[in-house]
Amino acid sequence: MNSSETSTDFYRDLANSYDDMTRFHQRVEQEHSILTALQKKYKFKTALDAACGTGLHAILLQKIGVDTIGTDNSRHMLDQAYKNANRLGVQVTWIHSDMQTLTKTVNRYFDTIFCVGNSLPHLTKEQHLLKAFREWYQLLNPNGRVIIQILNYRKILKEKKRIINITKQQQREYIRFYDFLDRKLQFNVLMIDWEKQPPFQSFKSTILYPYEKGLLERVLHQVGFTNVESYGNLSLAAFSEDGSPNLVIIAQKSIRK
Repeated sequence: MNSSETSTDFYRDLANSYDDMTRFHQRVEQEHSILTALQKKYKFKTALDAACGTGLHAILLQKIGVDTIGTDNSRHMLDQAYKNANRLGVQVTWIHSDMQTLTKTVNRYFDTIFCVGNSLPHLTKEQHLLKAFREWYQLLNPNGRVIIQILNYRKILKEKKRIINITKQQQREYIRFYDFLDRKLQFNVLMIDWEKQPPFQSFKSTILYPYEKGLLERVLHQVGFTNVESYGNLSLAAFSEDGSPNLVIIAQKSIRK
């Protein structure tokens, strides 16, 4: 599969195995605690989970009492999100929409918009990023916030380690790795099913744009966001450009006067 494959195709093909690869079930308790702390700090009652994937964060937000909508550009990922919500006994509204056209499909406003799980780098051009931020700004209540989590690409580009992660669930092994291109990254997933003989292999890839802190802050300010703060994770640890695996940015819509 070549590097021009769209992220929609990429996640269509990975949807059925995505939760195993990302350890959905093992992450529920930890992510529940993190989101509970964020809700306690920022006091939000409504949330939009943009690019929600298979729904982990949207489901947990709903479980802690936050009225939540989850959106994603992949219908196949939303199908899994719907199944996960049913299994965990939660009702969430799921909407098929990409980050750049949310105002066409979502007709309400939110206290907080989440975009976590390294979803933002799938917007591979700065003008697409600008459009998404403008959509978010329109959908936020006055004083509302965006909470963004991506990988720390300054560290990744400096170290140039190709292997990201190797996980194994029963007889399926997932190897995630990069190809470093000129200005972008090719993100690859090799899946090996050791139960089959000979072992079955599946390879998927998509292109990511390695957004860094300064660019994200600049575009947020350009759109009109204020009080832009950066952290090393969703638990709000201090951010280190050379040490933090993740970058979390929280920004606020212009404060009502």
